[in-house]
Amino acid sequence: MKKNMELVLDRNYTKNEFFQIITDIRKELHDGYIYVMAGVGHLHNMMTLSLAQLYSKIFNKFENNYYYFFPPFDVVLSETDIVQPDFGIVCDKTKVVKQRVVNNGIVEEIGRIEGCPDFIVEIISPNGHKRDYVEKFSKYEKYGVEEYWIINPKALTINIYLLKNGKYDDGECISILEDKTITIKSLDMELNIKEIFKEWFVG
Repeated sequence: MKKNMELVLDRNYTKNEFFQIITDIRKELHDGYIYVMAGVGHLHNMMTLSLAQLYSKIFNKFENNYYYFFPPFDVVLSETDIVQPDFGIVCDKTKVVKQRVVNNGIVEEIGRIEGCPDFIVEIISPNGHKRDYVEKFSKYEKYGVEEYWIINPKALTINIYLLKNGKYDDGECISILEDKTITIKSLDMELNIKEIFKEWFVG
């Protein structure tokens, strides 16, 4: 059994080393360096409940055809990039890896994605604009995430980006207060905004 590694922020880690760090702290690996994720606020938490509505709609249509994940769930994009999106879908279920680990004497089964998801959603945290709009945008584009949604719970908007010829398009910004039908292109599935984000509507 491998020894648990100590978490040190100012050093470079490999993927294997990253998974040897057993901790309750949510963390990601960006270009080989560990990023400790801050706790989420009330608006972020409320928006996560809305994503549960999104998951329910998708699952009711496709059931177990795809693999759906919420954090804390690691997505291994490469040897130096490991992320925990707020929601995602993998159409190729062979990318799902399950492993048994020992944590404080207790055997746990953990899972992760090895490879690129088809659909990812990130909810912006108060200090996360650059991370989601620039850093993760660039990584998801680089590794080939077909569809990327960025939800801003303060502005009540969704920015939807689609991958075309290896680059994201200019994106579409939609208010979650609109009674509008949108399409998850990677699933070819139509959804009504109001049905997903009904908690945010007044009256």
